[in-house]
Amino acid sequence: MSPFRIVLHVDLDAFYCQVEHARLRIPTSVPLAVQQWSSVIAVNYAARAAGITRHLSASECRQRCPDIKLVHVATWTISGDAEPVLREHDADAEELPDSRRSKACLEAYRDASRRVFSVLRDTLKTDYSDCGAIIEKASVDEAFIELQLSPEEGLELLGTPYCDDTNEPLAEYSTSLAAIAKGTAIAKSLREAVFAQLGFTLSAGVAWNKTLAKLASAKNKPAQQTYVLPGMLGQLMRLTPFRKIRFLGGKLGGKLRADDAEIDNEEEQPEPENGPDVMAAELHRLSVQELSY
Repeated sequence: MSPFRIVLHVDLDAFYCQVEHARLRIPTSVPLAVQQWSSVIAVNYAARAAGITRHLSASECRQRCPDIKLVHVATWTISGDAEPVLREHDADAEELPDSRRSKACLEAYRDASRRVFSVLRDTLKTDYSDCGAIIEKASVDEAFIELQLSPEEGLELLGTPYCDDTNEPLAEYSTSLAAIAKGTAIAKSLREAVFAQLGFTLSAGVAWNKTLAKLASAKNKPAQQTYVLPGMLGQLMRLTPFRKIRFLGGKLGGKLRADDAEIDNEEEQPEPENGPDVMAAELHRLSVQELSY
């Protein structure tokens, strides 16, 4: 069988918060948020459960969750002609930095990111050198990993099919299922390596293009992984809000939604037959390259 392209999307869970949990040795079960000046820029899952969201003010966070730990990002303090001084801040520090005389420093998160990516590269090179892995850093806390996988290895993970899979549709399904199975095994290995060496948790999505892999990684956070099979696409598209699809959450998505609403207002359109299924079929058809840009 020819190699099957699989894409992993790995995403660190509330990454800035994980870095601060490790630095300050605060248990991850404690609600914690990272702030920059007066706004919150990262929220851990315990705080999210208490209703804390990004961009709230520190006072709003304390009103909603009195037990929350608020940690300000590190800052460079600038005073006259003296050399800037780097300050790291404790949780709930009484004196916050003055934005007029300080500059935010995010180097601690960039450094942690470099260490995570180093573990990913080393694990892929050591354990999966035959997969032609290409790592594409999407941001400080997420990456796409493109793999060329042999379906035979995935079939070994699955075992023996109950029925003969020599007919073409079933054989094609078995091939994609086998490749996804191998991809999930690699994703699990990468997540375990990062946690064992650095103590950080990741979530992962496994599919055959970036759009679906990213949707999958966000589905069951934190510290879990989710895969997409071809037969799931119809339901996936029915359950997925338009704005959640990669590249359609910003101005382009807003323009498309506005155009759609304008058409609906001009003339009531009949519901297209199997609309989500048609969109699912298009996503299935698209290659990784077509959904990469």
